Amino acid sequence: MSEVSEHEGPIHADIVSGWAAARLLLALAYLFPSWFVLCWIAFVPLLVATDKATVAESYTYGLAAGLAFYMSAGHWIVDFLILFKGYDQAHGFAVAILFWIYCAQLPALLFASFTWLRRNLALPSLVLFPLLVVCFYTSFPMLFPVQLGESQSRFLPALQAIEWTGVHGLDFIIGLSNISLFYLLTWRNGLRSVPANGAAALTIALWLIYGLVTTPNWDRETAQWPRRAIGLVQPNEAPVPGEQKRVFPGYSWAYPHEMEMTERLVAAGAELVIWPEARYKRYFDDARVRDAFASEVARLGRPLMFQDLELGSDADRDAPKYNSVAFLQADGSHQGTYRKIHRVPFGETLPFAEGPGWANTLIKTYFGGFLREISAGDGPVVFSHDGLHIVPLVCYETLFPMFVAEALPAPAEGSLLVGVSNDSWFGSTRQPFQHVNASILRAVENRVPMVHVLNNGPSTAVAPNGRIVFQTKLDEAGGFIVDLPHATHSGGSFYSRHPTWFINTVYGVLAILLLAALSKRLRSSLSANRA
Repeated sequence: MSEVSEHEGPIHADIVSGWAAARLLLALAYLFPSWFVLCWIAFVPLLVATDKATVAESYTYGLAAGLAFYMSAGHWIVDFLILFKGYDQAHGFAVAILFWIYCAQLPALLFASFTWLRRNLALPSLVLFPLLVVCFYTSFPMLFPVQLGESQSRFLPALQAIEWTGVHGLDFIIGLSNISLFYLLTWRNGLRSVPANGAAALTIALWLIYGLVTTPNWDRETAQWPRRAIGLVQPNEAPVPGEQKRVFPGYSWAYPHEMEMTERLVAAGAELVIWPEARYKRYFDDARVRDAFASEVARLGRPLMFQDLELGSDADRDAPKYNSVAFLQADGSHQGTYRKIHRVPFGETLPFAEGPGWANTLIKTYFGGFLREISAGDGPVVFSHDGLHIVPLVCYETLFPMFVAEALPAPAEGSLLVGVSNDSWFGSTRQPFQHVNASILRAVENRVPMVHVLNNGPSTAVAPNGRIVFQTKLDEAGGFIVDLPHATHSGGSFYSRHPTWFINTVYGVLAILLLAALSKRLRSSLSANRA
């Protein structure tokens, strides 16, 4: 079937600029969470623009809109390249453009696919669009994964039902809201669209009503829970390229500046102290440092959780290296080690570097010189302390919903998610806030409290309904004590027990729709040939 555009002439610049501006408004929902409502309407201009467009035009519209969004919401990639790779401003911006163009393929391919499927297979748009939104935002490979629902971290009623579906369910509802508004604005199919639009409106209403009821229920419940005094250390260390094999001025390997802050926090009543991901400490690689840490923790009588690198000896450069978290018990003994599993592409590992020789050379030439090559850990680990079952997560592991759900113990009662990150590589941008806002959803999905400790802030503590209990300022050094609500009898959700059910259902429904449409088209073609 050939497709004819109903546009006259080339793509009009005023149309492109109009919905590109709307995508800039979508970026505001990620940059400033109080603008969350924009995400519920941001696709409408693009739906209008692609309504009578060809597949190629839909791809172009989506690409331009995607560039507008990612250049705004992901502006910090330039700072990252300058601080992390040592690029100058011009080189950093040039590479950032390649990153933004790649990311923009997500909305471009989403709208190209939507246009082709509804035109050629006559699939119902009201169902097709939110299904495609979920599929693309879940499956499209991204350096820094993004979900639509992450823009809703301050809209607590919208978050609550993700305890059943994960963030993917919220993505579906946001997609449904956008396509429903498009149908209402264009009055598509007239009165015949009323039942379908009514069903969509009811679905959205039920989702939000569930949240309106559940949010205060959780507030009342957590108000009755015991408080745990958790000490957070926020060093606010400046980013230093390389392996950072030097001690912080005025301190020693055996007694880093974080340990001095730990002493103060313990004296102030902290029952557990957590350090963020920060510079190399030599804990795993130097027995004298391990002994000094053990002795100091035993003297303080409080457990300590911290991140460090396992680099091994300089003599064995081929030995695997890990980004790890250690947990020392109150007596100074080493309870266990968690080795990071989800590594950052081009930061901790080079994708496809083991491919053909020419590809290997090209990738290492262009993307080489990154911080360090890190091996993946074997699996999740749970640390225990006085009724707390601590699930450690390092850096961007907090962005992977299914990974976090599967890391929780079974049963999950008494669990506490703890993320440790170092976002100083992004400078004084909005990126650390975006990172924390995304991790808030992991607490709601799994109905467990969460603490996310960042080297440069904003370190954040979250209740199981997503309400922020405590948050530090960005680019501020200090030690903080959080009175975190925690109950040994609570924790876990339907999603944490079945993290793949919703996304597999979406894939299944979309596959059934495609097969049914293809079968119908084949039968029509056979009937026409017989005639």
